[in-house]
Amino acid sequence: MKAGMVLGIIGGVIGLIIGAFGYGVASIGNSLADAANSSDNFSLYKYGSILAPLACLAGAGLATTKPQIGAILMAVSAVAMVLIFGFHMFSLVSVILAGLGAALVFIDLQKQQSTNS
Repeated sequence: MKAGMVLGIIGGVIGLIIGAFGYGVASIGNSLADAANSSDNFSLYKYGSILAPLACLAGAGLATTKPQIGAILMAVSAVAMVLIFGFHMFSLVSVILAGLGAALVFIDLQKQQSTNS
C-alpha cells in the first residue's frame, strides 16, 4: 500500500501543478469570452483542474487507513484528469501515476483479503 500511496502523492502533486496552469488558461479564456460577449463558460475546467488532483492526493492519504476508498478516489481522479486535461505529453505522468497507484492499492487490498480469509 505504501507504493500506491507514494505514486498517488507524486501523481497528485504533478497534477496539481498542471491544474494550476490549466486554471490560469481557463481564466484567460473566460475573460476573453466575456470580452467577446460569448456564452462560453470555463468553470468546469477551472474547478475540475484543481479538484481532480486534490481527489488524488486525498485518495493517496486514505490508502493506508481505508484502502478501498483511497483506490477509488485515485482511479476516479485519473479518469477525471484525462477528461479535463486530455492525455498528452504534459498530463501523461500524472494520469499514469494516479492510475498505477490506484491499481497497486487494489491489488494489495485483494492480497490482504485473501490472506485474512
